Amino acid sequence: MNKRLMVSVAASTVLTACGGGDNINPTLVSQLFAQTNDSANTVVHFVRNSVGTLTTKGNVQTGGKGTNGVNYVMCNIVAPDALTSNNSVIVSTGKTRLFVANAGDNTVSTFSISNAGDITLLAVSAAGGTRPTSLA
Repeated sequence: MNKRLMVSVAASTVLTACGGGDNINPTLVSQLFAQTNDSANTVVHFVRNSVGTLTTKGNVQTGGKGTNGVNYVMCNIVAPDALTSNNSVIVSTGKTRLFVANAGDNTVSTFSISNAGDITLLAVSAAGGTRPTSLA
């Protein structure tokens, strides 16, 4: 699990939640979010320290399902970056919402982001398509 998670993080599901900007809480600048894409999909929250290393702050269930590593583009094999996209986890322009594609059950999870960077699940909504792998 940890190896797959780290591959996922190293691949394309890591998102710098709050980087740069004039009016952004400095606490949020060091927050990173990734998803596990497991059957019971989970957001993994990382905090970056002053020397750049990451520490896991916690995990939050998305309320949706991932593909559990199955890569539908590559003939349904289990492979790194099974979502084959760069935007399966995104943060709103205002840095107050986190969105996660749940490709295993065709949903999108919406989270609120507090001033401290903590996330809370607000809703799980139908994506309106099959196997959503990216968000715009």
